Amino acid sequence: MLFICFVILSGATLPIQAAVNVRLRQLTSSNYSAAMISFLVGTLTLVLLTLTSEQIKPSNWHVLTSYPWWMWIGGFIGVIMILSTTYCLPKLGSALTFSLTLIGQMLMAVIIDHYGLLHMPVHEVSLPKIAGVILIITGVFCIQYKNSATSKQKALG
Repeated sequence: MLFICFVILSGATLPIQAAVNVRLRQLTSSNYSAAMISFLVGTLTLVLLTLTSEQIKPSNWHVLTSYPWWMWIGGFIGVIMILSTTYCLPKLGSALTFSLTLIGQMLMAVIIDHYGLLHMPVHEVSLPKIAGVILIITGVFCIQYKNSATSKQKALG
């Protein structure tokens, strides 16, 4: 239960981060600068955590060169996430932006689980998983329908 609460809390920080990055973008007039500031603060935080933890010591860093190429794309994926949410959130709103993000996450998660991609354990697709993804997609359409209806009402006066 603790892990579930932690992940839900972690997920709740994503719209906050996106809103902060949107404001940074407005102040710096640059999507890239906003993302860079976000990553710089994150990098400094991770440097402090790494240097104060006993898990990874600089003497062990030589093993990093033996890791597969795909282990290096996490930061790149983070850039895509930050840039896309910083750009889309003001246009779509937080609820729709993160609902659409959730669809992408769920579809990819099911694919990774089913095939065991990226050395993850296999968790085959099941009817309840498919139903869950369909319910999430249906929820996004409900959010979008509400947004569309509100926009039309405002336009009609």
